[in-house]
Parts: sequence; structure tokens; C-alpha cells
Amino acid sequence: MHAIPVYFSKKEFKEQKDFTNKLCHYDTLDTVPSDDWVKCPLIDNNPISLGCCIDFQSAARAKDFKNYTLRYLVEDFSKKDGNSIESVRVKCLKHQMEILSNPNYEVIDKKGLKDLIDKVRNLIDSLD
Repeated sequence: MHAIPVYFSKKEFKEQKDFTNKLCHYDTLDTVPSDDWVKCPLIDNNPISLGCCIDFQSAARAKDFKNYTLRYLVEDFSKKDGNSIESVRVKCLKHQMEILSNPNYEVIDKKGLKDLIDKVRNLIDSLD
């Protein structure tokens, strides 16, 4: 299940200058279609690709984070941002909770929504 943040509008997208994807450097304006970008609070609501968002969300909520394949996304960003891995994960998890709890946001595959909300809430409590 994925919690999809607010999409970056085409107008906002066209206004981006000197854009650098600060979370997933493999995504650029040239490699991702303009309608596949979402706002990310980790980088002041600047755009990240939807694929990067989903990868980052999965890493942030990994129960066994130390052995999770994509943990490097969180680790690399925390170093660049100057915050602890735990604080970056908590910020991402709180944003996921906001999305999952708000009926106006898009949630892909609502089956298991309550379980995911409980999982995210428990992770926040354990990391906070």
C-alpha cells in the first residue's frame, strides 16, 4: 500500500529552475514525465518523483531498517540534511500518517489501511 502525497501541478513544475532531486538522484526532469512528481515535506514541499516517494516511504517504514535494501535513501538524505536517520524517518512517517488519515489524499490499495496506520503509528512511537 502506498500513500500518495499531493501531486506537483504542471504549472508549478514548469516554474522549477535548477531543479535537483535531493532524495533520489537517479530521477531528473528529463527521465520522469511531468505528471509523476509529488510534493515532499522532507525537502520543503519541492518535487520528488512518485517512484522515489514510494521507495523512500517503504524504507522509512521498514521494520528491519538495518537490513532493508533501500535504507541508503534515508541514510544518504539524513547525512546531507544534517539530521539523524531516526528524525528523517519520523518526519516521513508522520507525513505518511497525515496522508493515510485524510480521505482527500490518494491511497493506493485501501485494503489493509487500518493495519498500515497502526504500523506507522507504532514506528513513530518507537523512533520518537
